Amino acid sequence: MNKISVNIISLWRESIYKTLDSLVNQEVSFEYEVNIILQWNLNEEKINEIMKKIDLSVYEYEKWLWFGYYRNQAIEKSTWDILAWIDDDEWTADNNWLSTITKSIREWTYKVVTAGTKIELGKWYIADCISYLWYPWWSVIWFDKMWTVYEDGTTKHLCSGNFAFHRSVLEVVWWFEESLKSGAEDVAFGTILANKWVNIYREPKATIYHIHRDWIINFCKRHMLRGKSVYEYSKLWLISGWHRKDKLNSVKHILFGNFWSKYTPGVWLLFWLQYLFTIVWYGQKKIWSH
Repeated sequence: MNKISVNIISLWRESIYKTLDSLVNQEVSFEYEVNIILQWNLNEEKINEIMKKIDLSVYEYEKWLWFGYYRNQAIEKSTWDILAWIDDDEWTADNNWLSTITKSIREWTYKVVTAGTKIELGKWYIADCISYLWYPWWSVIWFDKMWTVYEDGTTKHLCSGNFAFHRSVLEVVWWFEESLKSGAEDVAFGTILANKWVNIYREPKATIYHIHRDWIINFCKRHMLRGKSVYEYSKLWLISGWHRKDKLNSVKHILFGNFWSKYTPGVWLLFWLQYLFTIVWYGQKKIWSH
């Protein structure tokens, strides 16, 4: 019988309790465990209540290490051969998420599956514009408009907060890249899989929701960090022709996917602002490294 390990890398956001509640109510025909790789303390009373409902383990680690390290620790702590991933600022759209995201793996059709994330607009204008631009971009304009999805349903990209794989793919990609200390370890993982001709299936029905994006200051901080991660990622020599092509297509969809809508001015302004922060911090990271 298939058994699943669900892994959550937690920065201790209050939304993790909503994440866990959505996992408690999953309708499945198999056993599953939930592992939290934690950097801060959780509310013990709430966690104890959830532990009565699902097989939940919490592993606390030193704060502010890199995500590749935390993901690799999750792999090490996972008991089962199918590993599913969800972030602590996301929750499942329905009670069939875990069954759906792992279905093709359990049936041995694919070894890696990814799916989309959704943010509902309508909070306030700037926050909605940030949701267009700040990861996950496809939360507003959808995965298959951001990245290439081929006729057979496969893609070369992973949605970092919504994917699953069989442990056997670790024979191809040994681990999540720990040299990427500012992020993009999921991008590197997916790119290596694609370069090794491992098919990544995009499952259209395994949607999760993401918390609404908000403050400008966090938007700026995110893209400062992104500049560092772009520099670190470029050192791995993983950026190929198809990756550049898809990235250009994603930019086109961001800028023109909402054209002539009320979001046009805000999206265009924030788009250039994000690249200003990314390029400046990329350049500074490059200078500091010498």
